[in-house]
Amino acid sequence: MKTKDHFWVEYPKTHNDQAKLGNLVIFKDPSYKEEWNRILYGNVVELPFGFSKKYRHLERAVNLGERIYFKYLVAEPENMYQKNGRQYLKVPVWDTFCLVRHGRGRKRQNEIHAYNDVVLCKPKWEEYEEVEVGDKKLKVRTKENLVIGFDIKYDKRLVSVEYTNSEVFKRGDTVVMDRHCDEKYEIEGKEYFVMREENVLCKVD
Repeated sequence: MKTKDHFWVEYPKTHNDQAKLGNLVIFKDPSYKEEWNRILYGNVVELPFGFSKKYRHLERAVNLGERIYFKYLVAEPENMYQKNGRQYLKVPVWDTFCLVRHGRGRKRQNEIHAYNDVVLCKPKWEEYEEVEVGDKKLKVRTKENLVIGFDIKYDKRLVSVEYTNSEVFKRGDTVVMDRHCDEKYEIEGKEYFVMREENVLCKVD
């Protein structure tokens, strides 16, 4: 099953048909907006037999058994393979953006690691705030996490960096992301904006 620049993950279930509301478990129809209900992670069962130069940094980053997250379009039938009653998914390394490493020690907390120049962010403010953009101070308000500045001709989003392997940004930084970077993924039960480092426009001090 080994292929160059591709992980193989165990993929027993393709769609999520349950949602939690407090202590209640709600069953839903996964065929409604099918792409929203795709399961976008799996535990690695085979590593690539080799990496192209661009992705060689992943050679020692991902280990067998670790969970990786990937983009929506990966979970297509042509990437699925069945063997001995089990289903597997072939995942291109360029379509993955983070891994979850099993926790060790007493707390056993799983660790999220972003890679491939990806920044995982969460919405920052939900009320009026004053921010500096260049040499100007702007008063902004938010509506459904969308920041609207009265002196700005187009909308931007202010978000907080949660996970990244960037040398420029670190966890806790407040950044302005490109208005078109609105892809959200659920990672370990929480929603994050997932974007490339090049889509972060600036850092707000």
